[in-house]
Amino acid sequence: MKYQFLLCLTLITGLNAKNNEILRIIEQQNIEVVDFIFTDLEGEIRSISLPADRVESALENGLKFDGSSIPGNTTISMSDMHLQPDFRTFRPLPDSLYVEKSALIFCDIFEDEETPYAASPRVLLKTLKDELALEDTQLITGVELEFFIFDSNGCPLDDAKYCDPLGYQEDQLKYDIMKALKEANIPFEKFHHEVAGGQYEVVLKYGDALDIADNIVLTKHFIKRTAAARGLKASFVPKPISDVNGSGMHIHYSVINPKTKINLFHDPKGEHYLSDFARSFVSGNIVMAKEFSSWINGSHNSFQRLVPGFEAPIFICWGKQNRSAFIRIPQVNENNAQYGARVEMRAPDPSCNPYLAFSAIAISGVYGVGHQLNVEEMNDNLYDIDMAFIEEKGIETLPSSMEEALENLRGGEFQTLVSEHLIDEYEKIKSNN
Repeated sequence: MKYQFLLCLTLITGLNAKNNEILRIIEQQNIEVVDFIFTDLEGEIRSISLPADRVESALENGLKFDGSSIPGNTTISMSDMHLQPDFRTFRPLPDSLYVEKSALIFCDIFEDEETPYAASPRVLLKTLKDELALEDTQLITGVELEFFIFDSNGCPLDDAKYCDPLGYQEDQLKYDIMKALKEANIPFEKFHHEVAGGQYEVVLKYGDALDIADNIVLTKHFIKRTAAARGLKASFVPKPISDVNGSGMHIHYSVINPKTKINLFHDPKGEHYLSDFARSFVSGNIVMAKEFSSWINGSHNSFQRLVPGFEAPIFICWGKQNRSAFIRIPQVNENNAQYGARVEMRAPDPSCNPYLAFSAIAISGVYGVGHQLNVEEMNDNLYDIDMAFIEEKGIETLPSSMEEALENLRGGEFQTLVSEHLIDEYEKIKSNN
């Protein structure tokens, strides 16, 4: 069985996976159900399940669905929409979480068989991926995904602290989550307890931004299912408990040349091993941060996390190892700097749509490079500095509410670089929930 699974991965990881390869895997693995999944504008999974004998037709022709029933897609008068399967995303699902032997495949939302839907975040990120490739660049990301586990009474599962060893129940849950992620071919680097009671973190391995966005969506889904199977609740709400640290989704990223695999953020002679390209890219992220803040902080609750005193950054600046800054430069070993040179955006949280968050990083970063921006570095702990000094330096703060964040989305250059229809639909959803 293990050999068959490895064979499956070998067949599907290439970009040229064909229908017959997927059908052969379904037969070899005795898969009975395939979920054709897509995400709505808020990044939540939607699914249409097909029995195995109906999969071939869906792979060849796609699927139709009622877009008017999903906020952010379309209206009742223009309700029919099309799902186009992304063949390379096909994967078996963890046996431990499903009644029948199952698999899934991601789909992109189209208006019809030929026209990608302009307000689809996955379509946006996929388009950016293709456009960046034409410029010999590729956005690479990895995330630290934090979440809480609550018991059946709504209380944190434990009172452990950062990196504490776990009790028997918590250890079993950790094992189940790690097993599910491995079975679903989601590469991760580590799993540990976070600062607050009942709070955990899983670190997803670095990779192509589109693949990592898919993996974030699935990781959240599998963690919720794993917890529910034990009578527990996994929460990705940014600030579920008012007086303790909230949950972030710190995004580590760099840009590589996809042909040579050279890290364009790295300069062996640069300060912090960062290249001029990296400094301009990060400067673009800084300059446009207020404008795309609603894309990295996806709920009204997000802004309850972004307050002083709980390790969440509110100041829009960057600096080496500076955890009070919007973006920090992690320390890297000199002998590994070519690979490790990267930056970390600390403000995003798990409620964001990862396709939008990564798109915002790419769009603003490319803007910074194109305009050769160079924002001054700030390495002081800004929580300990007088506000007059911060204002003198021109350091701004992130929006304090979703309403303010949406106003900023409409207020600058960023909105001109993306689909107006996407912004309209996103603003409509976030204003109403």
